[in-house]
Amino acid sequence: MGLLPVSGAALRADDRVREAARGIGARYGVDYTDDEAVAALLTERRRSLEREQRRPAAHLGLLTLMAGMFLPFGIPLSPVLDAHLFAVLGTAGGLTVIGAALLVHARAQWKHALRNGPLAGYREVLGVARAHGIPLAHIPPWLEGRTNGGGGMGAAPVPTYPPVEPAPEAPAETETAPSPSVTVPAPVPVPVPPKRTLEIPKRAFV
Repeated sequence: MGLLPVSGAALRADDRVREAARGIGARYGVDYTDDEAVAALLTERRRSLEREQRRPAAHLGLLTLMAGMFLPFGIPLSPVLDAHLFAVLGTAGGLTVIGAALLVHARAQWKHALRNGPLAGYREVLGVARAHGIPLAHIPPWLEGRTNGGGGMGAAPVPTYPPVEPAPEAPAETETAPSPSVTVPAPVPVPVPPKRTLEIPKRAFV
C-alpha cells in the first residue's frame, strides 16, 4: 500500500485524537490506530472501487452513448440511413439516453462505495488529525475520488474541521523535598562541654 496518510503512532500521541479515532473505529469495526489494519483496509477498498469502475454496465453505457452520439454523423455517408432519417435520429436519441443512464448508474454505485463504510470513517479520522495539528502525508487521489493526477476536490474529500487548540501542558512539579537519589549528610553532633563543679574554698579556723 505504501506510505499511509498518517501513522497510528501519531494518532496515539494525542489523547484526544486517540479517543476520537477509537470512537469512529467502533462505528465501523476498524482500529484506525493500527497501521497494518488500515493498510489492509485501503488495499482491499481500492481494489473494490476499481472493480466498480470496470463493471459491465459502465462499459456498455459508454459504448451505447458513443453509438447514439456518432450515429447521426453517418447519415450523409449512407443512403439507407438518409432514407430513414427520422427513425435513425430517434434511434440515436434513444441510444444516447440509455447510455447516459447506464453511466450515471455506474457512477452512483462507485460513489456509494467510496462515500460509505470504513473509508468514510478513515477520512473522518484524517480530518480530526489535521484539525489537531497532526501533519498528513500524501493522501492518495483515489481515497478522495480524485483523478490520478490529483486535480479537483474529488467526490469524497477529507472533511475539514475547525482547528483545535493544543492540549495544555502539565505544570511542572515544584521540588519540596530532596530527591531520593541525593544523599543528605547526617547532622554532626555538637560536643557538650563537661559539667563543671563549683568548688568552695575552705576557710581556716583559728
